[in-house]
Order: sequence, then C-alpha cells, then structure tokens
Amino acid sequence: MIRMSGTRLARPGAYFCSACIEDDWRKYGMSYWKRKHQLPGMYTCPMHATALQYVKDDSAFIEAPARCISSSHTVDPGWARSQHDHADVQNFLQLSVALASSSQPLDLRPVRALLREKARAFGIASHPKSTAKNKLSDLIASRFPKQWLEAVFPPVLAKRQGQIFTQLDGVLYCSTCSSSIVAYLLGISVLFCSADQALEIFQSDFSASLPSVARRRRQLKKTLPDAKTIIDHYIRSRGNHPQMAREFGVSLSTIKAHLYSMGLPNLRRRGDKEQRVYVAAKNFYVHEMSLVESAENANVEIAELERVLRVAGANFSTVLTEMEPSTSMTMRLRGAVNNTYLRAPE
Repeated sequence: MIRMSGTRLARPGAYFCSACIEDDWRKYGMSYWKRKHQLPGMYTCPMHATALQYVKDDSAFIEAPARCISSSHTVDPGWARSQHDHADVQNFLQLSVALASSSQPLDLRPVRALLREKARAFGIASHPKSTAKNKLSDLIASRFPKQWLEAVFPPVLAKRQGQIFTQLDGVLYCSTCSSSIVAYLLGISVLFCSADQALEIFQSDFSASLPSVARRRRQLKKTLPDAKTIIDHYIRSRGNHPQMAREFGVSLSTIKAHLYSMGLPNLRRRGDKEQRVYVAAKNFYVHEMSLVESAENANVEIAELERVLRVAGANFSTVLTEMEPSTSMTMRLRGAVNNTYLRAPE
C-alpha cells in the first residue's frame, strides 16, 4: 500500500537513466528509481550527463526501472544538454537536489521575507500595490530558456510584460495561499548570485538577520491588548474587523489573523447596513435555527454563513449573546428556568 499510495509525484511520468540502471545492477543486483531524476526541470542525469528516458505511466514506479526500458522514450540529447548547461537552470536544479535531500523543510515566513528584501534591492515590486515597474515574473521569464520554462512552469510565458502574475510574484508577499515549490525555486535562482550562496544562507539561522520579521512580531505583542479587551471591542463593534483595526491602530490583516485564531470571524461586510451576516449567525447560534433557516431569515447565501461557521470557535457563541442586552437577559433567564426544572427534588 505504501508503494502504491505513498509516492508523491513532482511531475508527470517516470524518469530514469540507463547508465544508472547498469550501475545499480553491478552494485545491488537490481535497479532503483532515483529521486533526483523525478525533480521538475531535470532532463539530464547529473551523474552521467546523459539524457534521461521516461515513461508516461505514473504507475511505473511500482516496478523496477529496468522493466520500463523497452517502452520508454528518450529526451532529445542535444536539447537536454543545452538546457542543463544553462547557468540559471543549473542553479535551479542544484537548489532542488539540495532541498530534496534536506532533513527538514524551511520555514516559509523567513524565506518569503528574505526574498522580499532581495527583490527590493533589485528594484523589483515586492507587493501588488508597489510602484516599482519591474516584476519578479518578468525577470524569471527573461533569464530562463523559454522551452525549458515552458516544460517546468508553462503559464508564465503567456503573461504580458509588467503584468502581475501571482503564481510567481506571490512568493514575495502571499502568506495564506502559498505558491508552489517550483515558483520559490525559480525566484531564488534569479535573486541570488548562485545556488551555493542561497544554500549557505538557508542552511544558517538566516531568520535572525531579518529585523522586519522580528519587528512585526514585537509590534503585534506591543499593540494588541489582552484577550478580554479584544472580546469587549468585538462585542461593541458587532464583529467589525476593520473598525477594530482602526481602534487598535494595526493593519486589518494583523487584527484579522488574531481574531481568527480566537475563533471570532468578521461579521461586517462593506455596504451591508443591515448586518445580515451577524443576523444569520445569531439565528444559528442564539435562536437555534437550522443552517438553512438562519441563512434564509437573514437573506444571506448559505455559503456565506458556512464561511463564518468554519472560522467560529468557542468564544463566538458567548459573544453573540452579549452583543444585544435583550438577548443576553433572555439567555440568562432561560438558564435560570432550566436550572429550576432540573433541580433534584428535596
């Protein structure tokens, strides 16, 4: 079961080197698949400098590579060699092999912060609203061979010059929806002088040299009050995240992340004077309506109410009862009556 379902494919197909198969036969008595050969962008064997062969069937990994020779295709040797010798492709492949062999993954946050600092030094836009005209995706498209890039990351060739391409440019600023590992490797390959320089930094405690990361963490602890004060503000604003961000003097993303961790979703939508999301949530939690009834009664989409419920945590039901005095008193009276009927007879 592990051999069939535990394999994670980095790209379609199964790649191997005939020379490696012969070496395995002499050394081990059978052949093995090489993880290096399966890495995106690898079309030449790094051990023997020969073009790789491949089969299109991903289930080929169940068998030994020697069994696939007769049904395999060979990458064009001239093309494979020319792509492999390209300096930026070499950096990309060297980084890929090193990270695949690493004992533990890299923390995304300091990596993103480091890439952002490098991009600013090159005059590259590090945020969608940046006034810098240069884009990381444009630099990647100009540095790598087009045919190789088309095989590794085809969408980038269709973008216009100067256009934001989130799948690549997002490695500098996206936090909740991370880009693919290939996008990060492409960015690292062009922002550093060499793969050796990048690996030397990544293998050290580079996060300690990034004051921006530590500064943001200190600012978060410094500006946000205790949980009770935050809950009081949440009740008073009826779950209005933008209003709370203004009250605490922090960014919307900062207060949103903190409130989400407390299980307190945003109940205010722009232009929604009737606070329909708040009403729907109150219907579900306080008035104990069904999900469908709660949404229909407040005239909101079920998907919108479900989005709130996915974020909501243990604090949410409590604060809803405190947002309106009448609701709070009703719930307390209901509890008092229930306790009267449930009390054991004397």
